[in-house]
Amino acid sequence: MSMAPALDVLDRAVKGEAGALSLLERTASIYVLDAANPSLQRTYGCWDFINQALTEVERYEGMAQTQQNQIDLRGHVQLLALMSRRAARRSPEADRRLIATCLSNARKYDASNDEANNFIEKNTQTRERVMGRIAALVFDFSFHNKRLGGHNSGGSAFSDHIAIENLCMIVAANAISSGPQETEQFVLEWIIPSAENLPPHAIAAIVFHLGSEASGKTVPVGTGDAIKKLSEPIFCHVIVPLLTQALGNSDLNEMNDNMIVGRCSTSQRLVALSLRALEQWCSVLNLEIVELKRICDKSSQGIIISLISDALYSDLEVILDASAELLESLLARGLRASNMVGVRQSVECAKTAEAAMDGEGKERDALLTELSCAIGLQRHRFTRVDHTGHTSSARCLVRVAAAVAVASKPLFASNEKHLLGGMLDLLLKAADHPSVHVCGISIEALSSLLNSGIDINDRLLPILQHRVAWPLNLINETALATTNECGASQIDNLDCEVDFHQFERFREHVLCDALIACYDNNRSRFVEICCSAVENICNGAVGLEDSFQLEAALFCLSSVAMKASKTAGLVTATPASRAAYGKATTHRRKNEKSEKSMLEECTIHDEYLARCVNALAKTTGYATTNPLALAQMCRFIGKYSSWLVKSPTQGVLDAGAEVALTSFNLAGGALSDDLSAKAIIQEMSISPYAEAATALRNILSRSPSHFTTPQALVALAGGWESSYTSANANRIINIEDREALCSGICRVLASTPPGEWVASLSSLARPTIECLETVVKKADAIGAALPGGNRPEPNISLQTVLKRGGDEIRLLSKMVLVFNHAIQDNSKTLKNSENNGVGVSSKFEHPFIDVLRRTWPCLSQLAQNYSSHCAISVTLGSLLTQSVSIKDAEKDKLSILRELCCMARIVMDSIVKGTETATLSPILEFVAEVVTLHGLAAENCVITKNGSSTNYCDEARHVIEELLLITAEAVGAVVGDAWSHPKEQKQGQSPFEGSPELRRIERNSPEALSGLFTILTACIKECPVLLITMEGGQGSSWEDETMFNQSVDAAALAVNDKEVDAARSAMIFLTSLLDLIARIQREQSTNARWQKILPVVESAIKKNYDNIVLRLIFGACGNCPHEVLDPAAALLHSLILWSPADCTQATVLNALRSNTFALGNGGRAITHNVLGRVKTGSVSPSALMDFLGEIWQMHQNDDMNASVDGEAIEKLKAIYFQS
Repeated sequence: MSMAPALDVLDRAVKGEAGALSLLERTASIYVLDAANPSLQRTYGCWDFINQALTEVERYEGMAQTQQNQIDLRGHVQLLALMSRRAARRSPEADRRLIATCLSNARKYDASNDEANNFIEKNTQTRERVMGRIAALVFDFSFHNKRLGGHNSGGSAFSDHIAIENLCMIVAANAISSGPQETEQFVLEWIIPSAENLPPHAIAAIVFHLGSEASGKTVPVGTGDAIKKLSEPIFCHVIVPLLTQALGNSDLNEMNDNMIVGRCSTSQRLVALSLRALEQWCSVLNLEIVELKRICDKSSQGIIISLISDALYSDLEVILDASAELLESLLARGLRASNMVGVRQSVECAKTAEAAMDGEGKERDALLTELSCAIGLQRHRFTRVDHTGHTSSARCLVRVAAAVAVASKPLFASNEKHLLGGMLDLLLKAADHPSVHVCGISIEALSSLLNSGIDINDRLLPILQHRVAWPLNLINETALATTNECGASQIDNLDCEVDFHQFERFREHVLCDALIACYDNNRSRFVEICCSAVENICNGAVGLEDSFQLEAALFCLSSVAMKASKTAGLVTATPASRAAYGKATTHRRKNEKSEKSMLEECTIHDEYLARCVNALAKTTGYATTNPLALAQMCRFIGKYSSWLVKSPTQGVLDAGAEVALTSFNLAGGALSDDLSAKAIIQEMSISPYAEAATALRNILSRSPSHFTTPQALVALAGGWESSYTSANANRIINIEDREALCSGICRVLASTPPGEWVASLSSLARPTIECLETVVKKADAIGAALPGGNRPEPNISLQTVLKRGGDEIRLLSKMVLVFNHAIQDNSKTLKNSENNGVGVSSKFEHPFIDVLRRTWPCLSQLAQNYSSHCAISVTLGSLLTQSVSIKDAEKDKLSILRELCCMARIVMDSIVKGTETATLSPILEFVAEVVTLHGLAAENCVITKNGSSTNYCDEARHVIEELLLITAEAVGAVVGDAWSHPKEQKQGQSPFEGSPELRRIERNSPEALSGLFTILTACIKECPVLLITMEGGQGSSWEDETMFNQSVDAAALAVNDKEVDAARSAMIFLTSLLDLIARIQREQSTNARWQKILPVVESAIKKNYDNIVLRLIFGACGNCPHEVLDPAAALLHSLILWSPADCTQATVLNALRSNTFALGNGGRAITHNVLGRVKTGSVSPSALMDFLGEIWQMHQNDDMNASVDGEAIEKLKAIYFQS
């Protein structure tokens, strides 16, 4: 059977056709004028389409009763309802404005104002007629009394309960958008008088959606007051009677109603919907439980708490979930209200505070006690629900118990504590529930109780230790198949309803917080229990089950490592330090600890942790073959490394290092060859290799001098060689793990006498250099084997080889970085050594120079032939950046820098000419580092141009100027038209004449522009005169103007770039220019060099001023990423302060008149007021950031026409507008 036009569009949209969906989107947003026949002109929009679609649905269903194979229209009606909601949320006044806009934009329309008003009135009448039809459908008992089964059971699509609720949503949205008076009239004259005569489900749905729509950001002014006025009649005459009737007609659990929807009866669904409506209205009115009870008590309906308690006895998830949502929100607001009472107590007189507590406080406590008792009585039912496997019901019950328990924390310290025992028992039972979704809610609540000083530590800690252990059903079966011991395992093997990664996150977030709370409750006892468990497990050979228990105990200790390691480390601290730390950590206890008790606590920590580390160093068996246990051992060592280097216990540091190094070798050796272990490692977020490398880095970095003995250096050399063995065998080892180990070893080598640095570093870099040489040979061989040289498409084998080469270059960069810091840290020692003639020659050179010389041939060949590949360009750029500070004592200061710059140029040329996906960003970081380190010397050369300057300054200027020219050309080649487009704006046209100037620039390498602006910002800080006076290079694409002017033009264009980094860096560059102007104006009377550049800078800014302001305001209107709002506000603030007042006003007004600013005249006036007050200094940059954030957020609404005159504008005005 064919479909009519509107129904056909809906049918294609339901099937996902993009064109149909787009048509519905446009139809809901705009109106069009049909002027084909001048005598029959008419407008067509959403209300016409909805009216036609409703008619076609009814006609189709009428015809379908006599035919077979008809289409189910429930999805069509639901889609039509969603489209209608968007139109209904638009106020009638906004609809009129859309009609007026449609007529004013129509080219063929030529009629009088009366005819235009006639079009508007016709559309208003159509809207009212459609809303009348929808209301008739909603309140038609025939659609509520039929069995809701869809077309197969002969029911209408309008009988579907989802369709009915969506139609109710349209009615509610139309009432709210029509204004507060219409909302009051709708409720007081239609809903309340007819509440007993209309379908209850429709009434409940409309009330729910009235509250939901009233919470929107675009509601008309006065809606909040209207909702507050209507709250009492809605609660007392609608929601409470509906709940009472529904609870009386259903026994909540048995589906004995003749009307079944899904898995629950209509009465049960009505209970859930009424509870949701109650929660929604309480949320809009910001009511807490005491205020709700007081409102309901006004009309002798003081049964609301009893009704909510009765609803909790249901086993249906839909009812329990609605009850939990209601109580959670009510109690959360009540908790905030009680906290505010505490605040008032500190600032008001004692009598006023006591009166407040005697009023709301005592009433709240009474209600909480009542709810707590009701929850406590359900602990036996929770056990029954648990055994039947109804996880959803158990989860909802625990949600309610958790909310009540957190809100009842003050009652635990009162005489009413015995009344809360049942609720506490329920939560503790839930904490041991096999489902993570159930126990997680309970554990979070119990953690909150522990943090409040409620002593349940002895009951909760054993549960947590059990929950931490990995369930066997999450462990790879191949790992368990290697042993016969798992049959008698006591580890929980029940389904925890999550996968491996979800359980991992559950441990790291929920269980960690609970363990920390237990630790804070009794620190010494916690450490003693967990360390003793580790020691007992490690006494003998560790079996498979024992390895999981060991992992769980170590996880408990690792969770509290930040606090426990600090406490243990204080054993050697001064009494004053221990007293300060004890005072800071006993804020939850009634009495501060004495010096003696603090020393005892620190001693216990140190003693038990040392025994734990020594036990781990001796463990054997599955502890070293279970990857989970091995990784947790290394994590434990890494997190307690700060204590290990301070512990007075003899040999504990060596034992910890031995555990980490042994684990590192095991992870890269036997463990990587074990198939069952590899299966588990693939699931782990952090591998044992990574944990071992991190532990080694932490230990070696914190106490490097301890490991400078020959024996330790030999052991570390073995670990370093082991990492290459694993990497060469393609085992599970990441470059980040190798970097961590390299960092730790380099710190140890840097702690040796400076005279040994060159030999030590050369020895460390030997396998790296050999690997690089092998990479170059393999890459050349692969390139030669390819027909015609390198093919356009990436070759997998070549990519693999080059990735390995990039990894080795990363290790070289790490070596340079560590030794750069070592030279800085030991600069005084080196100076003294030179003066005393001990250990270091007078011609001391950077220890990495020898390595750089040996690797330079390989690096040069990689740069020349393969830097168009990202793996090489990124790592070479990083190495060049780290090497900028290297100086050769045998030659001039910049001899090595010149070589580095030569390689940078080669890399840039390769990237520009290459066909691969390499990026310029790392090389641009190198250029920025050169400017930062040598820019001041180059600036001095420019300033003393007619005087005298050193050879170093001359050379620095030459190097920087050459680098800037090369960089500008390279960036210009890869960023598309971001450099050429500004030239199009030199014809004198205003950026406000149209929108082409706001188009986004498309480019091949967007990050390159960000890197260039970073370089330019460094130039403005270090060498502004050099940059501003530097001319374009011979033969460059911008030879006819200075690089500075070209940069400002490009920055103005990039202010609203689609790439966040490019836009932010452009804004920061422009802001630095304005800061430079302010600095020049302060210093020009005493500094003659500013006289030359001030007019140039001001001219460049003035030329782009209007365009920049337009783009900033355009971006604040929701057209830029939220991340760039802060730098945008800082730039706009600086621009307004710099520019003349009349220029600012004209530019801002032009920007606010653009179509992109959609907040109407009210928002326009507020924005103009705020920006005007920036000029007077009464609006700070941070305040402007907040204001632009509000403007941006308001423009995120789907239908901006609804925001023009809404409450959001009034709130914005109240906060920011000042006369």
